[in-house]
Amino acid sequence: LDIDANGILNVTAKEESSGKSNKITITNNKDRLSQDDVERMIKEAERFKEEDEKLKAKVEARNGFENYVYQIKNTLNGEMKDKFSEEDKAKLTAIIEENIKWLEEGEHTKEEYDSKQKELEDFRKRQAAMSRFSNQDKQRKKESSDGFLSMFKKKLESNSETNTASIPAEETS
Repeated sequence: LDIDANGILNVTAKEESSGKSNKITITNNKDRLSQDDVERMIKEAERFKEEDEKLKAKVEARNGFENYVYQIKNTLNGEMKDKFSEEDKAKLTAIIEENIKWLEEGEHTKEEYDSKQKELEDFRKRQAAMSRFSNQDKQRKKESSDGFLSMFKKKLESNSETNTASIPAEETS
């Protein structure tokens, strides 16, 4: 008996009385693919390659959109929740819930996922710009108010110094 590295068994039998011998080789082709099977599988893989790439792109678009939606939701409910006005929180919560529901409705195309993500990104950009503008406007009003108060105090102080300075010394006693 002799087994080589490829699993091929070589058996040699020899009859002692007559000196006659025979040799047989046993190979294990039972679970192996033939060359025709391999070529057929390669052709099928090439044929489905484009379809697989489209499916991969669709899955990546869905995952990207879903991650973006949940990232905003976590931001809205996490550490940054105090940074949003109640009105902004309400708008964002409604939009997030709408998009989560849309995701759960079923399968959509890559283009639909991309479009939904762009809509949400555009909304967030507009909202962030409006929030910055509102905060800047509040800051300007505060500074203006502080400036007016400061100017008013200086004017009062100046007037009181002027009034005190103009009163003769004998009247102040």
